[in-house]
Amino acid sequence: MGKVQPMDPQSILTYSHDWSDWLTGDDTLTTSTWSVDPEGSLAVDLDSNTTTTTTVTLSGPTKGLVYEVINHIVTVAGEACDRMITIRAGNR
Repeated sequence: MGKVQPMDPQSILTYSHDWSDWLTGDDTLTTSTWSVDPEGSLAVDLDSNTTTTTTVTLSGPTKGLVYEVINHIVTVAGEACDRMITIRAGNR
């Protein structure tokens, strides 16, 4: 599962993932989508990507809940992969 990131319910936080070590040759990112499980109060406010990096801004988690935030990417070469951020909402 990896490291759990704490997030205060009043926070607006941005997370990024650099995919350059995962990409092979001259391959680059074409699409990046973000999803949250469970759906509900944690909002994806903004998301963007470059040819090697994905970024998401999150807000509004419910205190006491744990969220899995999943980034799904597709590359020019047709490769696809997911990375997950685990968020635990509570007072920091």
